[in-house]
Amino acid sequence: MTTENEVVADRQAEQQAGQQAELRIVVGVDGSDCSKRALDYAAHEAIRAGAALQIVGVYNVPVEGSWVGPGMLHEDAITVVEESLGRVEEIEPDLVTKGEVTLGVPGPALADAARGALALVVGTRGHGHMAGIILGSVSEYVLHHATCTTTIVR
Repeated sequence: MTTENEVVADRQAEQQAGQQAELRIVVGVDGSDCSKRALDYAAHEAIRAGAALQIVGVYNVPVEGSWVGPGMLHEDAITVVEESLGRVEEIEPDLVTKGEVTLGVPGPALADAARGALALVVGTRGHGHMAGIILGSVSEYVLHHATCTTTIVR
């Protein structure tokens, strides 16, 4: 069983390692207005920092008769990531950008994708069933679990 002291020590080691973080900024996208603003912010920050931009769309596979939860279907994720790559090409044509789609739960998947990165950027809320709340479940998750600097864009 992990103790609180071990967790604190792990965080401190990750923060020290973060001083040598990869020069990449990760941004989570889902096609929502907040995610589009997060994408623009992340692209501008990546240029400013001399970092690459990694665009991540997370998708779920629905189980018959169940509610999918936060996230997108595979085809939707591909479309959103492709559109996001196009948007970055328009606003920051010199930025090195990579797009990817990954299967999983958005919060943990984005936190994992950002491991070792300079920063993680997400919107305050996406297309989930509670899109009207101030801070969405994904943004709240990454705020508490990502091991790099995390920016939440309104």
